[in-house]
Order: sequence, then structure tokens, then C-alpha cells
Amino acid sequence: MVPVTAADPTGYTPTAKEYDPATTGTVDQQVAAGKTPPTSPLFVMDITYNAYLGLYIGEPQAVDQSGDAPQQLYATDNLATQKWRPIGDTGGYHTASWYRWFLDAANRTGSAIVGKNFRSYCSFGCSGGASGEYVNLAIDSSAPAAAPFDPARTYRIAGGGGRVLTQVSGSSATTSTATGTGTGLDAWTFTGNGDGSYRIANAATGRLLGVPTTPAAGRAWGTAPIVTAPGSGGPTVGQQWFVVPVTSPSTGAATGTYRLVNRYSGLVIGLSGTAGRLAETTPVRAWTDSGGAVGGGRGAGEQTLTVTAVGGSSGGLDGDHTLVTGGQALDDPGHSTTAGTRLITYTANGGANQTWRFTRQGDGSYELRNAESGLCADVSGGSTAPGAEVIQWTCTGGANQHWTFTRRSDGSYTVASVKSGLALTTASKTPGAPVTQQTDTGSALQRWTLG
Repeated sequence: MVPVTAADPTGYTPTAKEYDPATTGTVDQQVAAGKTPPTSPLFVMDITYNAYLGLYIGEPQAVDQSGDAPQQLYATDNLATQKWRPIGDTGGYHTASWYRWFLDAANRTGSAIVGKNFRSYCSFGCSGGASGEYVNLAIDSSAPAAAPFDPARTYRIAGGGGRVLTQVSGSSATTSTATGTGTGLDAWTFTGNGDGSYRIANAATGRLLGVPTTPAAGRAWGTAPIVTAPGSGGPTVGQQWFVVPVTSPSTGAATGTYRLVNRYSGLVIGLSGTAGRLAETTPVRAWTDSGGAVGGGRGAGEQTLTVTAVGGSSGGLDGDHTLVTGGQALDDPGHSTTAGTRLITYTANGGANQTWRFTRQGDGSYELRNAESGLCADVSGGSTAPGAEVIQWTCTGGANQHWTFTRRSDGSYTVASVKSGLALTTASKTPGAPVTQQTDTGSALQRWTLG
């Protein structure tokens, strides 16, 4: 394989230019004479799925083994056709990189799928002659993978056999049912975390789907997913999911189904009618077990999920809205046009200083721009700490100015910062109460309706 170019759109060395055993001379002589191809830039390449980009990325061994060249990075959207294109390099970080592998920055154990931020490990031939190291990398994009589902809608998640993922009433446990229950316990919302992962919230309870992160048994084969409140700093790594499209192994075309891969464990949700494993997480499966003691008759269809919209608006939230909780609206106090002004809640009056223009981002989150000041709702200083002030600031496109909206069964929303995962919260129902970001506790002061 070779990188795709305009001159070579196939991604493979033409047969006529391949090595011929009848050709004489050393390798260097044959390469110089054009009788055999030089080392491919894709030589000894490790790959991973980058969920933020929605692409497979690869880092090959450096063709330049001097140690004075940056690490090259390539990407493809289809492992069936294997057309790899260069997407950049590591700039001033130079390495000969004999052996390499990726790890996701959040779980630091998974190499098959990574988010926007990840570690690139090297063993032998590393920078400065080191024998082993890692560097933290992030690949940004003006057009990351589009959100697979509308965050303003609720969805039913079903396995290949039709079993529906459902939260058990009055419990944090999950199960699967033969049909939908119609209670909201079988409906879920998908909200992007801004890095390629998603939080999946139950529409009836607002709690997040996940697996335990303590003890480490949450990584064990067969762990049942649970539905619990977010962690103190937002969704825990066990409450984050990669939504991976299922593709045809022969063509690479999307089938319209998905696998939900837990970010902490790397295991995939499976739904079946078998007692003891109605809802579970297990390693990804592409075949049907014949009935062995370990596989237990599990098949790929249990993990091949259809996600069907069952509620909410398909039009998204773009446009002008007020945000109201307890009769108090998110408010730019005193009609200020000054960057840094702390936001409050005040008696809803529909004024321009209480009107916010919602603009949807590629990850499904929203920028909130005040109609009067033209400034954006912003977590001060990009803080990830509970209690940080929410202010208005010049719109920068930063993650601390992007907000996710998780719809609840009563039609209200939990509004959370993409940067921190913490919930937009007013201090009280008294006019003039300050607004901060806080851990989602389910308080009425964190439930917002759109006007």
C-alpha cells in the first residue's frame, strides 16, 4: 500500500512497478533504477479509529530513520478500500519510531478507539535517541464527524433481535424488553462531549448510562450497564460512549446500525432475551458462538443496534430562545454590552437581554449568543471546577462557550458545558440570582425550558 495521490488514486503500487525476483542488483540499485519500489510511507503502520474525526488514523514507521523527521499521520474512511491520505505530522517532535501504538487520553488503556486527544507511544528509535516514550497529541478539524443523532430528540435502542434497552423502574439497573414500554425508561438522548464521545441519558430519569469505574470489575466481560448521576466533574469515563457505525466488511459502506462502545472498558453493549444477560457489555463480536462455555451462544446481532427516534423535534434548537427555570430567565443584567459581565436569572420578560441565539455546532452542542450584547454565554476562564461563574464574553468558538442540551421526559433540558460537563445552574428562584456551573444533582434549579 502507498498513500493515495492524484497520480495514484488506488492506494496500491502498480503491478508493473512491484519487485521482480528476476531483476538483478542490490535493493538500492533496483530502487534507483525504478525496478523495485522504495519503502512505502505506510510501512509498519499501526491504526486506530478516531471517533472525533470519524476516520481511521495511522502512524507508520518513519521512512527517514535518522530521527530528524516528524511522525507522519494518515487517515482513511474505509478499511475495505484502504485509501490512506496524509493528514499532517508532529512538527517539531522528531522520531524514527520503530514501534508505535495509540491510547485514548481518557481511559489510557484502549488502543482500538480514541477521542480527539490521545497518546502516541514509541518504543525504540524515539526522539533524542530514547528507547521509549509517549507524547500527547490532538488532531483538530473544522469539519469533525457529524453527530449521529439529534440531541433534541429521544431514541429507542434495540438489538438485532428487537430487544429494547430499558432502565429498570426505581433502580439504577438496566435490562432489555421484548418491546418498548412507553414509559420513557426505554428512551434515551445522545449528547456529544466535544471529543468524539457521547453521554447517553435516560429520558425518564435524566441519569447517564455507564459502567462502574470503581472497582475495576466494571471492565469485566459481562458487566451490566447501569444508569447513575454524573460524576462531580461531569460524566465519568465510564459514562462516556463511542458511537461506532457498523460497516459492511466487503465494501465498508455504513449499514445504518451502530455499536455502543464504553470508553472505560472498551466493551460493547449487547441485548438478548437470555436470562442473566438481558443487557451486558462484552468484547466486540463479529460471529455467532457455537455454544462454548465462554461465548455462551452470543452472536454479533446482539451488539448490532438500531437507534430509532421516538420523541422530540427533528428540527434541532437553532434560532432565538429564552432559557427559563422557575419563572426566571437567563439574563444579561442591566442590558450590559461588556465582556465579563456575570449572567443571572431574572423574572422572565422576553427582552433582548434574555434572548439567546442558538447555533448548532458539528458535535451537536450549541453556541448561545445574547441578542442584545452579541456576546456568548461562557464558563469563565474555561474552568472545569464546580461553582465557576458563567459570564458573557466575546464569541471565540471555545468548548467553554458550547453547551449540550439533554432533553428530559417532562420537556425541560439539562444544559451542560462541553468543556467541563457541568450543568448550568442558578442559585435560587429569586430575581438576580447568579448563574454558575455545578455538578448535576437533579435540582429544579438545573432544569431549563425553552421559550
